[in-house]
Amino acid sequence: MSVLRDEYGWEIKKGIVFGFLCAGRSVDGRRIYRFGKTTKQFGSEPVLENLEKLNFSGLNKASHVVLWKPVDHVLRAWDLTVLYLRNHKSVISKTKRPTFNHEAQFGANYFSTETETTATDMEAHMQEAFAVLL
Repeated sequence: MSVLRDEYGWEIKKGIVFGFLCAGRSVDGRRIYRFGKTTKQFGSEPVLENLEKLNFSGLNKASHVVLWKPVDHVLRAWDLTVLYLRNHKSVISKTKRPTFNHEAQFGANYFSTETETTATDMEAHMQEAFAVLL
């Protein structure tokens, strides 16, 4: 069976791009969000139990899901996500875009926001932005 690949040679797989507020992490009062991707198949609704199935626990336990986007090409979607979070890509949105900081001391997928943003505001913005991006 042949594997489908895109123009860059990346394997085309369905998956989910997600992001959540970490329950136990913060830096100087700023909340820490973790973003990631998976090819495991879950429902289209963001449910905290799905993230628990991915073994996020302890300080990395999810307290609020801010992004849960089923996609047809998970590697391309993840690449766009990282570009957006590292402020290299932008979209026009009605909601205010937070200023993201990469929190490298925790790992490649951890970000905080410089601006005071609630998890609910972050979720609204991420849903709107990623509807345009993806």
